[in-house]
Order: sequence, then structure tokens, then C-alpha cells
Amino acid sequence: MDNKNKDVLPSPDRVFYWHYAWIIVIAIVVMEIVASGIRMAFGALIDPLNEEFGWTQGNIGIAYAITSLVSAFVSPWAGSFGDRYGVRVATLVGTGIFFAGMIMTAFVVDIWHFWFTYGLVLGVAQAIFLVPLIPAAMIWFRRHLGVAMGLIFASFGIGPALATPLVAYLLTNAGWKMTFIYLGTASTVIMLLMVMVFRNRPQDISQDPYGTLIGDSPVNTQAPPGELLKKFKAYMRSTKAYWNMSSIHFLGCVGHAVIIVWIIPMATQQGLTLLNASLVLTILSVVSIATRIATPILCERYGVRTVMAIFYVMQGLPVLLLFPQYSWFLRYVSGLGMEEKLEDSRS
Repeated sequence: MDNKNKDVLPSPDRVFYWHYAWIIVIAIVVMEIVASGIRMAFGALIDPLNEEFGWTQGNIGIAYAITSLVSAFVSPWAGSFGDRYGVRVATLVGTGIFFAGMIMTAFVVDIWHFWFTYGLVLGVAQAIFLVPLIPAAMIWFRRHLGVAMGLIFASFGIGPALATPLVAYLLTNAGWKMTFIYLGTASTVIMLLMVMVFRNRPQDISQDPYGTLIGDSPVNTQAPPGELLKKFKAYMRSTKAYWNMSSIHFLGCVGHAVIIVWIIPMATQQGLTLLNASLVLTILSVVSIATRIATPILCERYGVRTVMAIFYVMQGLPVLLLFPQYSWFLRYVSGLGMEEKLEDSRS
């Protein structure tokens, strides 16, 4: 390590100091906000699409399923693409695909157009955005990675919190076509600005990773041979941990996708305006920001398994509270229906 490097950490206890790694974190946060915001705001699209085109909510929801499945299947390729060509190139390609998907979505006429543009095209863009960015951040940190990851994961909450009411407002005041043209153009400009300041690794600007101490062994910047990577990936897929983590992630996504997709249409059915209904998801997203920041920091300190177990229990328990209330609601609605029938029969 070069002792003349001005960004050397003078003390192991010092967490924050100037380093280009924080520029990388900010760039990733902004890109994650843009990439996740449009997808997580999907619930705000259901009622306007139903009113404008007459499509059923079930057919509209298929687009969200398609984009989720496409992102899942493309993610391994997206990771390899980022490893091979660098995150800057991958993000630039993803930005181009994202812009094309957003503009094409503005001009959909049939439901299958929406499935293709929003589901397939934006699904590919999502994978290219999200997958390479996380390991890119890891390269920049030798210590205190948990703080950086907490800030990045917080963007998953900030994105929907900002995008959902914005999408609802634009749909209400600008219409379907102009909403996606405005959002597609503005998001693409923001992404290109972030790509301009992004660097793939600290060595590209002659810096050591964040948190490097004097006396630390040099970081090996050479990529492992391709044959070794293939063997490692094959071994990784043969382990239980790989499939357990994949299953946990999949089931977690299924659980929160139900809320993301249907909470806004459910709210509008209860009489809320589209904009007010979008604020329900905004509140949920804002609350999640604190836990997204805290989770990786707690994992770094107390271990991943312990934190995961506690948080998954905390995530699941509140759902149980909905069942008795929902049953009471059904009985109440059923009772009202019976009363109306009795009044009709009497009259």
C-alpha cells in the first residue's frame, strides 16, 4: 500500500472520512432509487390502466409477475456481464434498455404490449441495474462496509417513497403517455450523470479501498481465471446455503410483492384518491428506510443468521394481526348485505 495515499484511515475507530468510495455509494443510491422506484410504484398504475384501456386487474398484474421473473432469470447473466465489462458499461447498457422500455410503455395499446414493454424490457433493465451495483460497492470498502450497504439498502425504501406519489400525481394530471415520457427521460438523464462519476474500482483512480490501514496487505486486483470462476460457481450451486438463501429471498419478495401491487387498488376501492392511496405505500417505504440502514450494520456486528431470524419473525408477526380484523370486516360486510336484503324484501 502506498503510504503517501492521503485517504489512509488513521485510526480503526474512525468510520467517516473523505474518500471517493462515498461518491460511489451516492451514485449507487441514486441509481437504485431510480431503478427500484418505477417498479415498486406498480400499484399506482393499476386503476389508471383499468380506466383507460379496460384491462382487468389480473391481466395488469401479470406484467409485474413477468418483470419479476425476467429479472430473476436475467440476474445471473447480468452479474457475469458486469464482471466481464465493468459496472459502468453494464449500467450504461441498462440505462439504454430502461429508456427504450419506458418510452415504449408510453405508447402501449394492447395488454400484450404492456407485458412486453413493462414486463420484459424493463425486467431486463432492472436486473442490469440492481445486480452489478451491490458487488461494485463491496470492492470499494475494506472496512465499515455495513454502513455503506445500509445506506444503499435504504435507497430501496427511498425510491418507492418518492416515486409512488410522483407517478400517481403525473397519471392524474398528465395522463398515461406523458407520465412515462417524463419519467423515462428524467430518469435516463439522472442515470447517465451517475455513470459519469462512477468508477469500477479504487485502483482506477489510484486509491486504496475505504478503511485501509497502514500495514494491511495489498489487495489483489487481478480477476481469477475463467476456469476457476466456473468451478467456484458450480460448487456454489451445489451447496445448501446457496439454495436456502435463494429460497428465502424469493419467498420474501413474494410476500412483499402482494402488498406493493395491491395495497393502492385496495385503498382506492375504499374511497381514497389515487394520490392519497399512493401515500400508504410511501409511509410503508419511509418506515422501512431505518431498518434497511440498520440491518447490514447489525449483521456485521451480531451475525447474519441471528439478525435474519429476528427480523423475519418481526416481519411475519404483524401479518397475523390482520386475520381476525379481516374476518370481522367480512362478517360486518356480510351483515350489511343481509340487512339490505331484508329491507328490500320488506319494501
